[in-house]
Amino acid sequence: MHAVLAIDTATDACTVGLAQGNEVAELHRIIPRAHNRHILTMVDELLAGRPLDVIDVFACGLGPGSFTGLRIATSVIQGFAWSLERPVMAMCSLELQARSALAQAEMDQGYVLSVIDAQIGQIYWRWFHIAAGRLAPMSEAAMSLPADIAIPDPVGPCMVVGSGAALATDFSPPLRSVIQQWLPDARPHGGELARWAVETMRCTEKPALLRATDLSPHYVQETIGWKKLTEQPRRV
Repeated sequence: MHAVLAIDTATDACTVGLAQGNEVAELHRIIPRAHNRHILTMVDELLAGRPLDVIDVFACGLGPGSFTGLRIATSVIQGFAWSLERPVMAMCSLELQARSALAQAEMDQGYVLSVIDAQIGQIYWRWFHIAAGRLAPMSEAAMSLPADIAIPDPVGPCMVVGSGAALATDFSPPLRSVIQQWLPDARPHGGELARWAVETMRCTEKPALLRATDLSPHYVQETIGWKKLTEQPRRV
């Protein structure tokens, strides 16, 4: 029976989950800043005196989201996994947010737009389809102005989940016309990530396990034209 410790700090939620078999525990706190000051204390609190080496697999939310937050989650998980020589599992934080919302909402069929406010007038977003209660990605994670969120074809009535819903007045009219439900308070949950990891290992012949050294944050900005300082043209 595998024990999984999961962390996500991509949003204003600092969240830690622990799963073993069918038992799942979680600490989930909305902390807009300084996740690094709280995450290790929350891990200790959730373990409740048990040593870290009882964990078989560590799981991490990769983002997109807060630049600093992504680095906190991945560095903590890397440190734990590397020191104990344990494997790692990872998930897009937008997918984790959608899964966490569906764990609370009654929705068996339809579409979900998972959105995170990027705090610069833009939104991280990703589309998902639900069929028979199963969530499947319809797009890659992206970042754009709210009005430029691409709408997949086909699409039907959808639910919008996450902090990016606060910018809904800037969504395009075609997008607003298909939205039936809003869950602006939805966030990624560590407990849901830990549960997913345990179920995946139980039901999948070869689950996608990573080495600690292979774990890295998902910076969507890099895929939409942002350049590192060394890649920028030299100013004369």
